[in-house]
Amino acid sequence: MSLRSPSGAIFLPGAVLLLLVQSWGTWKLRRYPVIPHTPPLAEFPSAINGWKSIGFRSSDSQPLRTLSADEILTRNYKDQKSGRTVTLLISYYRTQLRTHPAYHSQENAPNTGWSYLFSTIIELPADSNQAVPVRCDLVVRGQDHRLVLNWLQTKTRVLTDAQKLHLYRTIDAIFHRRTDLAFVQIVTPVVDGESDQADQTVVEFAEGVRRQVQALLFAP
Repeated sequence: MSLRSPSGAIFLPGAVLLLLVQSWGTWKLRRYPVIPHTPPLAEFPSAINGWKSIGFRSSDSQPLRTLSADEILTRNYKDQKSGRTVTLLISYYRTQLRTHPAYHSQENAPNTGWSYLFSTIIELPADSNQAVPVRCDLVVRGQDHRLVLNWLQTKTRVLTDAQKLHLYRTIDAIFHRRTDLAFVQIVTPVVDGESDQADQTVVEFAEGVRRQVQALLFAP
């Protein structure tokens, strides 16, 4: 006769209870979702850490339409010192409970002719002890090389992996009563003689963007 360990006997009911709480929280938010009232993305700053806007990019394209976001901002910025340019994309979802957004780099996905050469995780220089990770991809199409920084940002955290959203979405739904999300992407060209890594000016721009997204969309 086999004996069940006490730890196993305790773990199973605990797991079932956690699942029931998650299901209840998700059901409640689906039935009575809290949709935050946020300023429009058009109010996003045109100057960030020495970078200035040099105009909008048209968002009337199939890759951007498939993002299914409530709001989309696409804007070009230029560093006033180095002359380097970037394209910023912010897709904002007022709730994750009634949409099925695409949380990956649609603009540079392989099915649009781009191929990934490498992917890594870098940390933004935030003024806190907690690291702020962002994903950095090097993509290529013909002779064109680009660096792509992207992350998922909510009121309480920054993520690089969409698979983790399911757990955190449930936690945010129960304890914060909001599940809104911003997908942020920064694309910059890599020219001859440049490193295939995000330089410090781009990293500082990304941290400035993160702060402004937090202030505009997720302020208390």
